[in-house]
Amino acid sequence: MMKDLATVALLAAVALLVAQPAVGAKSLDLDVVGVHKYTELLTGNTEALVTVCPVPVEIMRHTVECDVESFVKVGLEYANEVGPGNRSALGYEVLDIVNDFLDSAKGTTPVNDVWGYYSQETGMTLAVVGAGNGVSILDTTVPQAPVSAAFFKGYFSIWRDHKAYSNYIYSVHDSMYGQAFIDSLTNVDPTYLEPYKTGDGLSVIDVSFPRTPKEVKRDNSDFEFAHNIFIETDRPYAYVCGGDVTKGMASAGGIRVYDLSDPENPVSIATWGDFYVHDLVVQYREDAGYVLYACGINETPPNPSLFLLGVNDPAGAGVETISIWPTTYKLTHNAWPTLNNEYLYVTHEDIGSPVTIFDIRDVHAVKEVNEIYIVKDNDGVSAHNAFVKGEDELWISYYTEGVVVYDISDPVHPVVAGQYDTSHLKVGFGGAWGVWPGYGDPNPYIYVSDMQHGLFVIEPKDVTPAAPSPIPAPAKTSLAGPYAVSFISLFIGFAAAAGLAFIVIKARSSGGAGAYVAV
Repeated sequence: MMKDLATVALLAAVALLVAQPAVGAKSLDLDVVGVHKYTELLTGNTEALVTVCPVPVEIMRHTVECDVESFVKVGLEYANEVGPGNRSALGYEVLDIVNDFLDSAKGTTPVNDVWGYYSQETGMTLAVVGAGNGVSILDTTVPQAPVSAAFFKGYFSIWRDHKAYSNYIYSVHDSMYGQAFIDSLTNVDPTYLEPYKTGDGLSVIDVSFPRTPKEVKRDNSDFEFAHNIFIETDRPYAYVCGGDVTKGMASAGGIRVYDLSDPENPVSIATWGDFYVHDLVVQYREDAGYVLYACGINETPPNPSLFLLGVNDPAGAGVETISIWPTTYKLTHNAWPTLNNEYLYVTHEDIGSPVTIFDIRDVHAVKEVNEIYIVKDNDGVSAHNAFVKGEDELWISYYTEGVVVYDISDPVHPVVAGQYDTSHLKVGFGGAWGVWPGYGDPNPYIYVSDMQHGLFVIEPKDVTPAAPSPIPAPAKTSLAGPYAVSFISLFIGFAAAAGLAFIVIKARSSGGAGAYVAV
């Protein structure tokens, strides 16, 4: 009987430890300290809009339960049916309402990506948020009260991306509708099509004086639309991808490289158009120099969708292919390497797909080594953007699951260190679009953009439990002996006291973020 009790106690202790983070694993409380909401409303003939709106959503983010994208598309389709001669037609009513909405002097939903900027000269901080109708720049120096510093209106898009270099912000946006759809609208007044068939190209914003940002250039001579932009921190090179950045090549949405030696006048120096590239990141490694990791979201397994490219000399040798690899899961969305260039975290923008981990220690022998889920089978949810910060943090904007930070001290087996749910939505592609983990900012704050609710400023607080002191074993003992039950009971009690057996990583009420208090 004593032996059976010892075995039960041992199994109970093991089960508790397996279910919890390893001893010493990082644990972070993510507290919201500031919020900036985008609450601009649609107005007008709401009865008519309810009639035609085909995509109801769970929240009231306008005066009717419908998203802007649906308004636009339905308006264009209805207007195309009747033609420009009948301005009283429902389609033109819708387009008038939406265009007035998008012509606002401030950012409006839907919100998309976010980035940050820290001024070494002034100590001020800015959040750069993509809005449906332009680029919103917020002064977050007082994180509890973000205030608008500037807004630069642009063409309507639910996709914007921005990065910082020196004292400048560089921003791009993607096309809302494909050219085929626009070309099919032969019966619409052309003035109503302008905001959807052309784009802003590359925008350059001077933030030398953070309280008064100014746009110094908007150039669409090289491209009109791009999906993403990445900028190196140690060389003056920017990389844009997607959209039509390499029109005329095998893929119109490949990669275009810019030299930012003159920050206000970027110069295109190289292109790579073998595949469509949705997102990319560049990092230097000792064995291969500057390596660009690119994601081909349009490629499905077993076709290659993860591209490793060489950019040691983009102005001379250009962009060179090192190796290309397939992924187990489709919709390869974004990727980010560990600082030591040993592992790569890859998101797949597909409900139910995990975040996959690749061993990249050999650029010519890349292999998938693990996959991680935030809920069982990622049922109803999808990761969006992943970023590695420092040696042991992986930050992910996880749509309806909010923002999640993993401890990657063991890079192949990450452990959830903290989570904050920005959205009350439960499934799908709403909620947390982007996260900026605070690169280059001595302040502790993290920015998260929620598509429906705006900007969240989050402060991570380290609550990592201390590792327990070693427990000396009795001089002579065995799990079958008389000391077994008391030893295991002591261990379980000590573990519980140390917070090991009952660490709560995420407490989520039916309201989504109800377990955390925003101040």
